[in-house]
Amino acid sequence: MVAIGALDYYVIGKEYLRIIDIASSTLILREAGGVVKNIYGEELDMAFNLNERSSVLPLAVKMLLKELLQKIYDFRSKYILINFLNKPYSFNSKKQFAQASASIKAS
Repeated sequence: MVAIGALDYYVIGKEYLRIIDIASSTLILREAGGVVKNIYGEELDMAFNLNERSSVLPLAVKMLLKELLQKIYDFRSKYILINFLNKPYSFNSKKQFAQASASIKAS
């Protein structure tokens, strides 16, 4: 959809896509003039390894990248908490986030 101009971008923020899931669509988008990054803004460059997984941020134009990365960062910093074991926990509300933050700070 991004390659034909129907969408400016889409975001798959969790790192669960494998190379075989995105190789052909990545090639098509790049040939159409778009760019494919991960949610950290890095160029998507995966080895042919079925165990490696990545997030995907395909864009019709590179000018959108900075704004989208800022929105992703803002969202993640508000609704995702990293605990001491460096595992992400997602929350549906600010109240859940605040409660989890307080319990981790107390421990």
